[in-house]
Amino acid sequence: MVVDKCNDYGDAYALAVDNDNTLWVATKQGLLHYTDQSQTLFNSSNTSLTEDAVSDVKIDERNNIWFITDHNLCCYNRTTFTTYPIPYSDDFLRCFDIDGKDIYVGTHQHGMLSLTNNALTPITYTFPNAPTSSMRGGCVDKQGRFWAGTMTGAFAYNPTDGTTEILPMRQIDEIVSDNKGDVWLKPFNTGDTCLIEITPTDTIAYRYDQYPFNDNYICQMRFDHTNRLWLATTHGLIFRDNGQWHVYSTTNSNLPTNYIYSIDFDSQNNVWCGTFGAGLTCFNGTSFTTYTTKQGLESDFVATVCVDKNDVVWFNCRSSQYPEIYGLGLSSLHNGQFKTYTANNSQLASNTIWDIETDAKNNLWLATGDDKGVTQFDGTHWNIYNTDNSGLALNEATHIALDEYNRRIWFTCYTGGGVTYANLQYDNSAVTTLNASKELTIRNNHVLLDLPANVSVFDTTGHLILSDYGTNIDLSNLHRGIYIVHTSKITEQPE
Repeated sequence: MVVDKCNDYGDAYALAVDNDNTLWVATKQGLLHYTDQSQTLFNSSNTSLTEDAVSDVKIDERNNIWFITDHNLCCYNRTTFTTYPIPYSDDFLRCFDIDGKDIYVGTHQHGMLSLTNNALTPITYTFPNAPTSSMRGGCVDKQGRFWAGTMTGAFAYNPTDGTTEILPMRQIDEIVSDNKGDVWLKPFNTGDTCLIEITPTDTIAYRYDQYPFNDNYICQMRFDHTNRLWLATTHGLIFRDNGQWHVYSTTNSNLPTNYIYSIDFDSQNNVWCGTFGAGLTCFNGTSFTTYTTKQGLESDFVATVCVDKNDVVWFNCRSSQYPEIYGLGLSSLHNGQFKTYTANNSQLASNTIWDIETDAKNNLWLATGDDKGVTQFDGTHWNIYNTDNSGLALNEATHIALDEYNRRIWFTCYTGGGVTYANLQYDNSAVTTLNASKELTIRNNHVLLDLPANVSVFDTTGHLILSDYGTNIDLSNLHRGIYIVHTSKITEQPE
């Protein structure tokens, strides 16, 4: 077969050869079909298709032609065109693949979809354990599931049955949940999406070029006592009320700086904000009251703000020279008085604190830096949990989430740390890790690990396809398709 004049139809994005040895081309002007005798262009002018530009094309086992446009997955059975629209008005399709009778589609903002019951449907995977990749944030939703962000998306762990639902998407930095059960995710600062809302019926993406974000970076998300979402950002303090966004900045209020790093709320629903360079500020709904080094702060760079049940404001000041990584101890503000605990004047394990949370008994829980583990502080006594004296997976915890219903406190860790929790039924909480392992690498059809581990490979329905132990696991015998690789840490090689 001789192919010519391809350029007459614009850019060619993809090619596929069917069982009849004819060529199908995804072009800017439509789906192009070449045979030895003819060439035919299919688009909105001569078919039922609603879009012209085709970005990818493939042939299934029945010799049907599948292709994608910006907003539709399409199938041509040599007689009829059938389209399956993307379920999101603010997104478009990027790629797709066929695995036997299953078809999977990748979107720009909403992760992966599957063609299920003649509709493109978001994919969630259910597995018996939590993922092991780097954990970036966490929360407990209304159903009692623990959510955490990872390098490859988000997961929800159900402590009732021990299963995990995985949402494959880009790296997720932080997750919060409201009292209605909706979950909000903050992707890492890449791509076009800055915020994702997951409801029981929909997934909504908010873009950087939309109001009120406008290339704004979100540092932290929190819900106040009236279920309003607040965002600490580099362009001011943002909150959402009845579906409407509102912004406080230095141009429309007495906010001392637009760089808000962390937030929390006292019993009166006042908003306490840690800023980068302008101290600690409190918003009472009308104006901001600001505290700086002139009033007694260790530094004007304030991170990880937490208000306890007695309205004591706890926070970690940071070094003005290296505010992202060097802390100056655990500070508090109560009745106008400041107090600071450091590694020199107390049993605080590290002066750098990544997160602070309070439990039902008003104990403080600290995710401390410098590989110092997790610290519990009741105002007098310090209990330090690390890999030497507890089941903590790694000593560098990143985020803390409280589940008062199940009386648990959850910790996320850096790479390979899995999920760790402490039961709060006892004063001396037992710290337990659900799953942890070293980060894995997949190269040339092999799973490569720094340390020996159990490796399980699941298909997209959650069925176990392969199970092995070691540091180099061969995947070359797997059929072409999409798989999830899961590792679990063990102390001894199985017999």
